[in-house]
Amino acid sequence: MTPRTAQELHFDTHDGVSLFYRHWPAVPAEGAERRGAVLLFHRGHEHGARMAHLVDELDLPDFDFYAWDARGHGQSPGERGHSPSFAHSVRDVQTFVEHITRRHGVREEDMHVVAQSVGAVLISTWAHDYAPKVRGLTLASPAFKVKLYVPFARPGLALMHKLRGLFFVNSYVKAKFLTHDPERIASYDSDPLISRPIAVNILLDLYEAADRVVADANAIVLPTQLLISGADWVVHHKPQHQFFQRLGSAVKEKIELPGFFHDTLGEKDRAGAVSSVRRFVLQGFDTPATPVDLRAADDATLDALNAKLRAECTALSTKGIDVAIEQVVYFPPQPFAPELVEAIRDGAKALGLQALHLVHRAFQAGRARLLPQLAHALQVGADAVGGAGGLGHGSSRWAGQVGAV
Repeated sequence: MTPRTAQELHFDTHDGVSLFYRHWPAVPAEGAERRGAVLLFHRGHEHGARMAHLVDELDLPDFDFYAWDARGHGQSPGERGHSPSFAHSVRDVQTFVEHITRRHGVREEDMHVVAQSVGAVLISTWAHDYAPKVRGLTLASPAFKVKLYVPFARPGLALMHKLRGLFFVNSYVKAKFLTHDPERIASYDSDPLISRPIAVNILLDLYEAADRVVADANAIVLPTQLLISGADWVVHHKPQHQFFQRLGSAVKEKIELPGFFHDTLGEKDRAGAVSSVRRFVLQGFDTPATPVDLRAADDATLDALNAKLRAECTALSTKGIDVAIEQVVYFPPQPFAPELVEAIRDGAKALGLQALHLVHRAFQAGRARLLPQLAHALQVGADAVGGAGGLGHGSSRWAGQVGAV
């Protein structure tokens, strides 16, 4: 198979910054068409070219491949390892996906995302907060909890950030602890685009986003494949297992790779792991998963969840822990009224924000200063519905209460 050649391109992200990315067009057989696209997201400190080997190794000629250089990495602008916030970079992902649809004609529904390490946290946060409709996710060694070998490092960094403002933390992880592949080690050590620093705000935001997404992974319903490196020097395993256990996906698989270092998809003996990724990608296109809709659970679903909760409590009681469950009140499952949803969307649009972006920005990392904007959107939306004979003034009063939080 002839190696594909990348096109080097740029896109303007949501704040006007031009970010760099590579595009490897599909090379389907004569008479065949492009089936979809695979989006590659690199780990921290690196850039998109570090994942370029997967374009040929995955052996998916009917698929476009795209790999960006995240803000502050590789050939993209910005201080090395810096972004205004982790949420800012998550929104960069959404803008990148929208750009691929607009410029290259690939629907979101025809995309599969492969991400490593910090890139995997970025993508899992995007999947949680933006609820995309991509075919599936492959997350390789997500950095939900980075191993900081200094006691109390995280609270210490937070305190120093408050006292000193922005500063940078250097990574001292050597390439020989990332992979056993001698070629990958040599290329890492000689690559001028790899940068050691990471901004302290991003490191702290990374922890906060990871904690939130792992705790609420049930909200992620996309088909998800999780690859875990068994001998990872960089990140902890426990949050990865917790994330997988809590995933709301109907289709999910976890593959543990004994002896693998952190650069999962760049390991010396990666052929088996890469083959598993290829299988999972094709599975998503050959047999699309039935969408999971959490907005209107029926009584059977709620009964099943109730039974599961009671079974867990019974299991705890066998360990000497007394647990009692009592149903206090019951509300039948109901979807939000469509007119209310549309009114809030219109209210957010009037502020120049997408509704989902607004809610995410308001609550991400406790940024209460955006709550008045959310309240304003709810106020506009509630007035619009009330004017149409829907909600009346009660919702307006509720919106005001949100603004006062």
